[in-house]
Amino acid sequence: HPGHRLFFLLPHDKWYRSTKSGTKRLLNSFSPQAIRLLNSFYPQVIRLLNSFYPQVIRLLNSFYPQAIRLLNSFFPQAIRLLNSFYPQVIRLLNSFYPQVIRLLNSFYPQFIRLLNSFFPQAIRLLNSFYPQVIRLLNSFYPQFIRLLNSFFPQAIRLLNSFFPQVIRLLNSFFPQVIRLLNS
Repeated sequence: HPGHRLFFLLPHDKWYRSTKSGTKRLLNSFSPQAIRLLNSFYPQVIRLLNSFYPQVIRLLNSFYPQAIRLLNSFFPQAIRLLNSFYPQVIRLLNSFYPQVIRLLNSFYPQFIRLLNSFFPQAIRLLNSFYPQVIRLLNSFYPQFIRLLNSFFPQAIRLLNSFFPQVIRLLNSFFPQVIRLLNS
């Protein structure tokens, strides 16, 4: 992309370099706005990840031994089941393969002719819609950015309020699920 040089990480690899803009037009163009948006999200994402990390590690550490025991109990049964089905599946595939090849060979020329007849019409249709789509996207972009900026703090507060409840719910259901699977 021609603007890839504008998205350049600073030496500490945390934020993107923000270009100096002498005019409002440059300041409000896409690249500086995108860089400011990315730089404003980075600290919030790091704080969010740092708050989840210990809880996720504790959850994984509690789940890992039980998951290993569960997998070890199912593994021999799964291997026996696969070994019983494998010859039948191979025979079935070998019986269908010649018929599928003949069917594909009969449809291929017709499919190519159909594509060649539709291709010019599709290109003309796309060329007629493209300017309208670009104008529509350009009209929605500022509203979308404002909506995201207003919604992001509320979403973080909502996630922070639900996360402890979800962890308690998972911790209460987990022993029951293991007992059910072991029975």
